[in-house]
Amino acid sequence: MATEQKSNLGFWNRFFRGPGVILLVPWAIVVLFGLLVYSLIMTLLVRAVCLFRGRYIVFVHSNSPVWLDFIANDILPHLPADTVILNWSDRLKWKWFSFPVRLFKLYGGDTNFNPMGLVCTTFRGVKTFRFWDAFKECKHGNEKPLEELKTNFFAYIERTK
Repeated sequence: MATEQKSNLGFWNRFFRGPGVILLVPWAIVVLFGLLVYSLIMTLLVRAVCLFRGRYIVFVHSNSPVWLDFIANDILPHLPADTVILNWSDRLKWKWFSFPVRLFKLYGGDTNFNPMGLVCTTFRGVKTFRFWDAFKECKHGNEKPLEELKTNFFAYIERTK
């Protein structure tokens, strides 16, 4: 029994020392290069869009009962008219190739991305405002981080006019 396990380990050892490395390294280089090119293209697109519009704002939220009323009453009505609103609850209807969705996917990350505001400017790049942690604090009785983040978000939007 031990010899079967040892021979099995020997196969994987040999595979990753020889052909596995030969196959994986070029693939990893191509993937990393592709991600680098994609990030550069998106950065240039953001700069180009902001050059003509001045700024570009994307706000992502969902229909969560934790923040739905706050977002609907205190955030959405005060955003500029040209803000792109993405509802995470309706993400199946999003066009995956659209600029705001690509921007959100690139700068949103995998955690704490909902609710979130992205403010893009020509020279400052993209600034993210993640509301998730602030809502978590608010849920536990500490409303100060949420109010500070909201104030900072709208102050940044005003500064980038």
